[in-house]
Amino acid sequence: MPPPLRCPSTLPSTCAKQLCRAGQSTRSFSTTPRQDQRTTRARRQLFRWLSSQGENFRNPLSGSTNYLSAYNAQGQLKRVVDSARKEKKADAATNDPSKAATAESEEGKERDNKGKIPPETTRDLTPFPLNRSFVSQAVLSEELREEVWKRIMKDSKSVREVSAELGVEMSRVGAVVRLKEVEKEWERIVSV
Repeated sequence: MPPPLRCPSTLPSTCAKQLCRAGQSTRSFSTTPRQDQRTTRARRQLFRWLSSQGENFRNPLSGSTNYLSAYNAQGQLKRVVDSARKEKKADAATNDPSKAATAESEEGKERDNKGKIPPETTRDLTPFPLNRSFVSQAVLSEELREEVWKRIMKDSKSVREVSAELGVEMSRVGAVVRLKEVEKEWERIVSV
């Protein structure tokens, strides 16, 4: 315990009395980790989220975006839930006996499509739940970026031609070429 403060005689009497009382505290401090033992509500909610929705971000789906707005509160991909709901409605509509033959052929198709993820919608490409007007663009694969760089740098095609051929915006084509040049320059420096 630190030594008590002495009352300075130069300070006004009310201020000096407060300092003297504050400095002569005999309160002992506990060494038990009370803060570590107590689990707050926010911490419990965090771990609950990590075991439901958060699990999707620990193990992301390959070939799919992984934004918060694409999952419901139970951690299920919304487009998968919607497609299952549509299939149930279609099954209910095909209970008509005149459509029994088409229903059997559709069941075979459904078995093939089980486990497949439906294509992304604009709702899945919205990374910010409160800003629905912003829709992100799909990430270009490494092969496509390499192809863009090859067509521009090796085949001497224009940005406009490559953009039209591959269906990628001109600004993205330019950015891909610049980034690929930086990457290739870095590889040349590192390999020397």
